[in-house]
Amino acid sequence: MEQLIFSYWSIYNEHSVVYYPIYLLKFVASAVASGITSLVLSPLNVVKIRIQNSFTTPVAGKHPIFSMAKHIMKHEGIGGFLNGGRLAFIQALPSSIIYMTTYEALKREMQHRSSSGDSSKFNKYAIPAISAAMARTLAVTCVSPLELVRTIQSSGVDKSIFGIVRDITKETGISGLYRGWFSTFLRDVPYSAMYFFAFEALKPILTKHVLKEQSKSKSSSSVSTFIAGAIAGMAGAIVTHPFDVLKTQTQLAQLSHITGSVSESTPHTNTPNPTPNHNPNHQAPQTQIRSTLTTQ
Repeated sequence: MEQLIFSYWSIYNEHSVVYYPIYLLKFVASAVASGITSLVLSPLNVVKIRIQNSFTTPVAGKHPIFSMAKHIMKHEGIGGFLNGGRLAFIQALPSSIIYMTTYEALKREMQHRSSSGDSSKFNKYAIPAISAAMARTLAVTCVSPLELVRTIQSSGVDKSIFGIVRDITKETGISGLYRGWFSTFLRDVPYSAMYFFAFEALKPILTKHVLKEQSKSKSSSSVSTFIAGAIAGMAGAIVTHPFDVLKTQTQLAQLSHITGSVSESTPHTNTPNPTPNHNPNHQAPQTQIRSTLTTQ
């Protein structure tokens, strides 16, 4: 969402006289949009994480999303859907600022360096994609501990933010807060690169061919921006979804060692807990992938 809002401000600036720094408008818009989106979609995120967790299984039924939602409502009430929501809102601000600040700086620098060189159409699309990938890498690294705690809370663990952080650092040290960083990297960095590449490629096509009757108006530019962003976002989400599953399972593999059992209201499979001699924190990403494919 923050990427779509950020893209909109970029287009708006092309057709408008802006008296305030466009950077400030972009950052405020993206941060607010990201925070609101995180709160609104928090219930869906909780259901998604419960379904993805390799140590739990959805309630039986043809529609696992609705079955899990019904199960959460029955055992935890409305509050169960808000687990991790507050942290998601808190996380949105630094994540958006770091991401958008870095993205804009890198994009401008690369555009400046390439202005006297290759100005091909591919280069026009590649620069935003490369800038987004590099910016997202930094953002993922900075907010990775918050993402970990948010995932644990959303899984049904009834502990405060500081309680979870204390348990993790006590058991595995500071490095434990970065569990799942690589799988988050595999999810977010390709997504950001694909989003901006597809967005930059789709928008002129939509403006020229689909909305050609009003191609020069501001409303047409806004509509084409929204459609291009929506298509790019959906495509990126579909491609990177397997890594989202991997991220959730990697981060929750340490629950029995760090934060205790998952909420009693969450249905468990017959998957045994790791033995004392097997620390899930030492599993390589490829091991986690093999485990997921084997069991599911």
